[in-house]
Amino acid sequence: PRPQVDHLFGSEASQPNAYVVVRELDPSTQGSMSLDGMRNLLLPVTAEARQEAAAGGVEAVGFELLVDDLLEEADGMRGVHVVYNYDLGGSLQTFDQTVFVDQATSRVHMLLVRCSATCYQDRSDELHEVATSFTVKS
Repeated sequence: PRPQVDHLFGSEASQPNAYVVVRELDPSTQGSMSLDGMRNLLLPVTAEARQEAAAGGVEAVGFELLVDDLLEEADGMRGVHVVYNYDLGGSLQTFDQTVFVDQATSRVHMLLVRCSATCYQDRSDELHEVATSFTVKS
């Protein structure tokens, strides 16, 4: 009812939240924006990133990968669409993340849709429609 930033990044999101960001990548960041880099843009998703996080003392509690799709657009944009669960402080949350980079890997575009796993399951058709409507033009 009254959206706030902490609803998106706090430990629990009982209602759907969406966040879109477009960011220019500097030359030092461009090289790290691989497909796995896009998957791990927000939270550690790949097994390697979760192992690194665990070695640093951050455990991937309740992690479950639900969707992992590669995306390619006709204009050279490439990206990933991942849907995954994390337990953030006792509440299982679902993250639906779509990330694109342009052909030069100079700009990253991300759409994140998040809510509790129960909320995401109950509203999956609606949230899938939001996630798949994300369009980036070069």
